[in-house]
Amino acid sequence: SSGLAYASESENDGLAGEIYGTAYASERFVRDALRIAARDGRPYLRLPRALANEQDLYVVAGDPARDLAPLAAFRRGPWGWVDVRRLADDGSLHLQGWAASLDDGEIAGVEIDVDGERRTIQPSIARPDVAAVLGDPRLERSGWELRCAVGDERSVRVVASARTARGERALLYAGDVARAAAP
Repeated sequence: SSGLAYASESENDGLAGEIYGTAYASERFVRDALRIAARDGRPYLRLPRALANEQDLYVVAGDPARDLAPLAAFRRGPWGWVDVRRLADDGSLHLQGWAASLDDGEIAGVEIDVDGERRTIQPSIARPDVAAVLGDPRLERSGWELRCAVGDERSVRVVASARTARGERALLYAGDVARAAAP
C-alpha cells in the first residue's frame, strides 16, 4: 500500500538476504519521492525495464522547464546470455545461450571470437523460457549454439556479443573457457 516493498532474496546467491535483497517501488512512490526531494513538479521520465531488462530507470530534469519527451524513444538494445561454456577433453568447445533485441526481437547475429577467430551465428533455437521470462513472444527463437574443435588447448579465450541490424552491440561473455579438471 505504501508503494515500496522489500524481499530478502535476490538473483545473487553469494550475498545474504539480510544485506542484499530486492526492492520494488511503484511509479507513484518514486514520483512522490521526487516531488519531495526536488520541492517542485519537475519532469521525469520512467524507462520501464531499461537496465538489463530488469530495472526501471528514471530520468529527472535538472531544469523544471526541460522537455524529456525526446528520451521516450530510448532503445534498450540487444541482450542475452551464455548458458553453457564447456571445453571437452576431445578438444571440442561447446557454447550455448540466447540473444535478442529488447526493442526489435530478432538480431543480426551473435559474434563469437574463439582465440581471435570470429564466427557469426544467427539465433534460431526455441527458447520459450526466454520469451516467457521477458514477456515478449518475439524472443521465442532466440537460442543459439556453437560447437567447434579447438585442438589440444587447455583453455581458450572466448568473447561473445550480440549485434543488431542497427549496429547496437551487447557483450554476452568474455573470458577463458578451460577444460574441466579431472576428478
